[in-house]
Amino acid sequence: MPLKARIYIALIAVSGLAAFGWGIHPWESQNPWRFGFYVAVTLIGSGYKAKLPGITGTLSVYFLFVLLSIVELTLPETLLVVVPATLLQCCWHTAKRPTALQILFNTTSNSLAATVAYVAYHNHFWNLMSLGVPIRLGFASVVFFVANTATVAMVIALTEGKSVKQIW
Repeated sequence: MPLKARIYIALIAVSGLAAFGWGIHPWESQNPWRFGFYVAVTLIGSGYKAKLPGITGTLSVYFLFVLLSIVELTLPETLLVVVPATLLQCCWHTAKRPTALQILFNTTSNSLAATVAYVAYHNHFWNLMSLGVPIRLGFASVVFFVANTATVAMVIALTEGKSVKQIW
């Protein structure tokens, strides 16, 4: 693996761990039953993978449940929905067993994407603009999508020696 790719993976891992550490504290759950339901449903959604034409790999519907978590749950709860769902995606019904480094990268990049999207959705800027939930959710969706796919596109480009534009 090229040195640039290893450095990039390390940066994402450190950033994702920092986002998780910042976001998980202080832990609170106003409704543990609702939180448990979100975890269960998201894990089920993570297990469903759809193949899309022209794309290598699969797409999981878990992002829908992550977006619902961003709207309905606290940041610590959202992160504790994202991490097990990402782990399940990495290991469930995969053609090839992922390496520990791949699992670390996927988990930390998803934690980072979820944190950034959560902050984007709950930013006090929206209250000043008097914009409703659909606009906020649309913006958070774009933020989550870009943060999630850009990190993956970048690591693939670095490991395969291609341009990010080619991959993304």
